[in-house]
Parts: sequence; C-alpha cells; structure tokens
Amino acid sequence: MKNNNTKTLLKNVCKISKGKGLKHEKVNFTKGQNCILCGDLFTQYDTVIKNVVHKTTYNDGISSKQNTVLIPGDTTTNAWDIAKAVALDEENVLLGGSINILEFDEHCDNTFFAYYLSSKKRIDLAKLAIGSTVVHLHGKEIGNIEVSYPSKEMQVKIGSFFKELDELIELYRLYMEIILKIKESFIFNFMKSVTNTEKIQDICDNFSGKGFEKHISSFGKYKVIMLGNISAEGDILDIQKYVENPGNNHQLICQKGDLVMALTDKNREGNFIGKTAIIQNDDNFVVNQRLERIVPKDKNYSMYLQEMFNSKFLHKKLVSLASGAVQLNLSFNNVKSINIPYPTTPQIKSFNDSLNTLNTISVSLCDYINNLTYMKKYYLNKIFN
Repeated sequence: MKNNNTKTLLKNVCKISKGKGLKHEKVNFTKGQNCILCGDLFTQYDTVIKNVVHKTTYNDGISSKQNTVLIPGDTTTNAWDIAKAVALDEENVLLGGSINILEFDEHCDNTFFAYYLSSKKRIDLAKLAIGSTVVHLHGKEIGNIEVSYPSKEMQVKIGSFFKELDELIELYRLYMEIILKIKESFIFNFMKSVTNTEKIQDICDNFSGKGFEKHISSFGKYKVIMLGNISAEGDILDIQKYVENPGNNHQLICQKGDLVMALTDKNREGNFIGKTAIIQNDDNFVVNQRLERIVPKDKNYSMYLQEMFNSKFLHKKLVSLASGAVQLNLSFNNVKSINIPYPTTPQIKSFNDSLNTLNTISVSLCDYINNLTYMKKYYLNKIFN
C-alpha cells in the first residue's frame, strides 16, 4: 500500500469489546436469533461471514452492529490459529463469550480490515497470544497493533476484490463437491449392477513391500512409496525419498496401472487401512514395507480395482480382517480370497470412459481452485506489503 496511508493504533479506529455467555448447548440451526460462538470463527467461517449458521432462543450474548470484525479470544490449538479476523456486517447477531469484537468507525471498511489483519498483521496478532494448554488473545493488546490504511474508497475496493475472489474459489469448491458426489454415486451404482464375481487372487498378482530405509537417500533412480505417501483419497503424495538400486527386489518396481495398498493404520478406527493408489508411470517407484504392490492381470481393470479397494463396499471387510492392539495391520493373504464384483469387458470400457470424464472435470476444477488460491496469496502480499 502507498506511503500516504493513515498510520495509527488499531484502538483509534475501532471500539473493542468482548462477547459474553452463549454456550454451545444453547445454540441450534433452525430456531431463534442468529448467533456466533467463538469456535464458529474456526470451523464455520473464513474471512467474511455471508450467512450466520447458528441460532439461539436464549437472550444471551452481545448484539452485533454493522462494520464489525471478530477475532477469536481463545483456542486449544496454537497462536497462529487464533490470529485470524472475520468480517461481519449483519446487525443484531448475538456474539458469545471469548470473541473480541471490533466495531469500526465510518472511515474504515471492516472487510478490508479483516483481510488486512488476517494477512499483513497475522504475525503481530500471533505474537500477542498467551497461554499453552489454552491460548488467549485479549482485546486490550489487539488495540495496540499499529495499522496503516488507505482512503475509505480504496478500502472498499480492496475488500470487495478479495471477497469476490473468495466467493469464486468457494463456487469452484462447490462444483468440485458436486462432481465428487456424482462420481461416488456412479461408482456405487455401477458396482451394484455387476453380477459376475471373481476372487482377488484370480485377477491380480501381488508382492509385499520391503524395508528400503537403510538404502534411502535424497536422490536416486526410484522413488520409495511409504505409508505416508498415500493420501486418504487414494492419491500418491509428494515423495522425497529415493533408492538407486532395489537390489534383489525388482518385483517391487511398479509399472503403470499397478496398485499400491496400505496394510497398516496407526489408528484403531481403521480409516486408512486398505487405501489404494494407482501408479501412472513405468519404472518410477518401488514399494516399501507395510504396503502391497498389486498387479492386475488385465490393466484395463486398474481404475475399477482402485475404486473397489477404496470403496465403502469393501472397506468394512478389510477392517474386519485387520488385527492389532495399538495399530491395525492387514495381511494381503487374507485379502486375496475375497470375492468382488468383476465387470465384463464391455462394462469395464463403459466404466473407464465415464470415470475418465469425471476425473478430467475434477482435475480442471482443482486447477482453477489452485490458480485462484495462488492469485489471492499473490495479491494479498502485493497489496498489503
């Protein structure tokens, strides 16, 4: 921002107060007056509140005014998390305890200040947080932050720009959620329609991963897929560990269309057990211990088998086969005997065509979201620094 901005302390441009009362057990989603709890600022809202989600029938809390910014007053996480600001323009919203309420004067735009405080001044806010088990941020200290801001007209333009950018990102995220629901429904109904079944051992070969830890380096010919490299969605995450030579374990060098399944889950709930990723390139990866390299005998079935292994349809069965007191471990020998729906050749062609179309749309939407998010970070840095 320009050098001719107004510079002052935050307390000189807003009235700072605190919410009160209004516990979680007093709120609902359908009946009463709109209200906001301190925890909502972390879980329900980003930088601008468009629609208040909670209501209460209790006469509790501080009634909001227009042109207000809300800052959390406590959290059980850390100082960086508590250092966020959220703009609220709706009047008469009941604000619960632990919320710092900043009511700005007529020379300031709350949307501008919400983005400004959440980006340029976030480090300053975080430095003011105190406490270990519960982290607190007090309004008196917040008021002593030095701020710099342009004319009201320019504030409105800047605030509107970032607000519209966030709305566009949210729109593409909504589109993504819709596509993912369509994909989930399509896969479920397709599996349900398949009448033929086969045992996994009759349609796949498998090879258990080995411990490459002693041979790992920061460079090499092959990337080492480890448990932490498979996401909850069944994608292969960024890999930074390599081996130059897998030794006598050439059967663990993955080829395009192979699958890699996680056989260990550190949590007893088993949400991660059986998560399966698909390999997109030849001769790029080797499989570490507690993972299984699965080689479909017909690679046309690779995408289908990945979706099958990651489906709710099969996940409960895999969890039931796992054992362990502290963490769950799965033996692929127990998996091989499972009977699964196995499509005919015409069916698998139709499945692949439809899934490829949905995946292409998902990738495009993901690219839009990533590009817009990058654009937002770029302009936050350019405008506020």
